[in-house]
Amino acid sequence: MLECSESDFPKNEWIPCSVYTLHLNSCQHVKFLPSYQNLSALRLLKIWRCKALTCLPGLEMMKSLENLEIIECPQFTMSPDHNLPSKLRLLLISDCPALLCLPGLQQLFSLQYLKLYACSELMLPPPEQLPFMLHVQLQLFNCPKLIDWCQKYNLRYNNEESSKELFVRSNEQMKLWLEEVSVLFENICVLDYDGAILETEKWPAFQLVGIYFCSCVHLKSLSLMKNFTRLKQLRIWDCSHLEELFGLDRVATLQDIDISNCPNFHFISRFPKSLQSLAIDRCNKLRSLDSIVLNSISMMSCCIC
Repeated sequence: MLECSESDFPKNEWIPCSVYTLHLNSCQHVKFLPSYQNLSALRLLKIWRCKALTCLPGLEMMKSLENLEIIECPQFTMSPDHNLPSKLRLLLISDCPALLCLPGLQQLFSLQYLKLYACSELMLPPPEQLPFMLHVQLQLFNCPKLIDWCQKYNLRYNNEESSKELFVRSNEQMKLWLEEVSVLFENICVLDYDGAILETEKWPAFQLVGIYFCSCVHLKSLSLMKNFTRLKQLRIWDCSHLEELFGLDRVATLQDIDISNCPNFHFISRFPKSLQSLAIDRCNKLRSLDSIVLNSISMMSCCIC
């Protein structure tokens, strides 16, 4: 569900009991997720960039939930009577500065991965109260109170964020990336992609700073959505069948565009006002560019067009 409001949530009886994955992305007006009774099969819950989200009262009823991601929800917190699901295997929480505690950790015997980033006020109980501490992979970044907690109890942890780059070569790899939990990248390089159209609305785009397309000979159309809130650099090289590029003006942070050796490329949408550098090389069918923004960019190169 993308950019929905609370009124968009279906009634309880319309939620199929077979739902396996639920992903909420940029639902800016949602304050809480309804306490659905029949999410017994739910295994994966992702909640990204829901700025108004304050609580998840129905978590404990998700009896099968194994993977939980909560990212960039600045008002999110948990009250003592809202426990985490007992079967969690992976818990990732990032950029939730209002979060103070995680009720129910004492019942998480199966937890294998605990990844906490930029949760400045979060504290955990003493490690002897946490049954997963002997086998969990603990990853902390920019959580000063938790780092002090680890030092106090002499606990080991990984203090680095996830890998910065991802390389994707096929539809299947793209699908696996979108289904994967806890894996966020700053840069994605799409190599030899075998699809003709690439949809980006389901991407965890709020993390991406750079996107690179190389030798995607089947790709014909590409569209960027406004959920790319940090994207600065776009590279498209040797995509011989690419014809159209849409949505550039939706990306308000985009500064650098480089399109090279795309001989069938003939349409490019309006540029964002943030654009500073534009390079276009060997795009023989391209006839016109957005002159309004071109007047304000600091660097431009067009060769054999």
